[in-house]
Amino acid sequence: MKLKLLMVAAVSALGVCSLHAQSADASPSATAEEQHQSHKGHHGFWKALNLTDAQRQQLHQTLQSDHSANKGLMLNLLNAEKALHDAIAKNPNDETTIRSLSVTVGNARTELTVQRAKIRSQIVGVLTPEQKEKLAQLDQKRDSRLQKRIDRLNGANS
Repeated sequence: MKLKLLMVAAVSALGVCSLHAQSADASPSATAEEQHQSHKGHHGFWKALNLTDAQRQQLHQTLQSDHSANKGLMLNLLNAEKALHDAIAKNPNDETTIRSLSVTVGNARTELTVQRAKIRSQIVGVLTPEQKEKLAQLDQKRDSRLQKRIDRLNGANS
């Protein structure tokens, strides 16, 4: 579970920050407890890699500097997904519209994925060689779990 939290935080830092941005805009008077809860994933990530306070601060600044861009990308994705779901609910037989909106969702996901890769690059740039090795081990474990899921699905289709 700890590994899963780490990988979600590392690879999905963009999503966490974007969701935090949305919740912060929705309720600017969020309590300290609510703000703490929104950063919980980052703390698990930092703890697993044994980051120093300076590294934590640098990563926090990196995530904060990309805040508005991340928020815009996440809003684009959410709006595209909403439009797709609305179209399916309204007319599930309109294949042309559904395909077109699916492409829009795919493009929005692509932009988020590129941003996540940029953030990961910045995160890796802050790590020591030992921390990079630990991250590689965690990535390998994640890949192994993913392959097991793929294998199970392939076995179910045989």
